Amino acid sequence: MASLPWRFGRRLIEAARNVTHWLVPSCTAAARCLRSCIVVGCWWLGNGIARAWEWAGANKEQVTLLFAIIAGIYVLIEYRRNENDASIKRTMEFQARYTQSEILAARLKLDTFWLDPESKKHLAAATGTAPEKIAIVVLDQKLGGHVILLADFMGQITTCLKNELCEVATACSAFKRHVVAVRNTYSDLFKIWEKEWGENLIKEQYEYFTTKCPK
Repeated sequence: MASLPWRFGRRLIEAARNVTHWLVPSCTAAARCLRSCIVVGCWWLGNGIARAWEWAGANKEQVTLLFAIIAGIYVLIEYRRNENDASIKRTMEFQARYTQSEILAARLKLDTFWLDPESKKHLAAATGTAPEKIAIVVLDQKLGGHVILLADFMGQITTCLKNELCEVATACSAFKRHVVAVRNTYSDLFKIWEKEWGENLIKEQYEYFTTKCPK
């Protein structure tokens, strides 16, 4: 096996000599120096290749193991890349849902109500702190179902993230501010439901996004 690289090295040296004779006049010192450098370089290259072949021939098991490790690393990288692409796609599907159908309808219903000047009159007529007033008005105006729908949607994306099926960075960018806004706006409303049902419908989502996402 080793004789093949040796022959290859000698041919490199012969080729280098021929090339330098053709490129640079051999009568000058510069030409002789350049030819010598190329010849020496080719000799080292041929010698290195020969030694590599010799080592590979004497260490077949190690070479096989090395290539198996490299192949395994490559497969793992490809798997993680494809898995990450799939996670981003799932997250974007949630983003699409958030701007469509019943989720969009719930958001528009709540936003429309709070942007209407009449909402200020309802708040003024209610008693308690600002969060307590909001809770009272939402229940009186029968808007609680829309808040629950948003909280449930945010619970779904949180479950997807916890199971590592969705991509955290994309979800944080798309949903963190909405989760925080829903929790802060309707905090007392969620407390009322927690007393009734024994569960805070927004707590898990809020804690996950405020912990995992950048500040």
